[in-house]
Amino acid sequence: MKLTIIIIFSLLVISCGGYNSSILQKSEKSFLKFVGNKELITFSVDEGIRIPNNLEIELYEIKPGKHNIKVYRDNRLIVDRTIFVDNQTIFEVVLP
Repeated sequence: MKLTIIIIFSLLVISCGGYNSSILQKSEKSFLKFVGNKELITFSVDEGIRIPNNLEIELYEIKPGKHNIKVYRDNRLIVDRTIFVDNQTIFEVVLP
């Protein structure tokens, strides 16, 4: 009787595929958001090329970590800040 129960249980576990475990890890990305007067600005991240701000884009994707952000209006530097961005967060840069 015990042997029959063990065989039936074993067949049931085998037919169901057994036990499956997985880990879900979110991709490493963060976001940069400009707040304030966003008209006619360009910005650069880590001394990269200047990117013109698109008013239709609210969030710019960046990698988590330490970054240097520079924001220009009419070729004049208005923000020069070193920031640290954590994974899956939004960092707001207040513009004058």
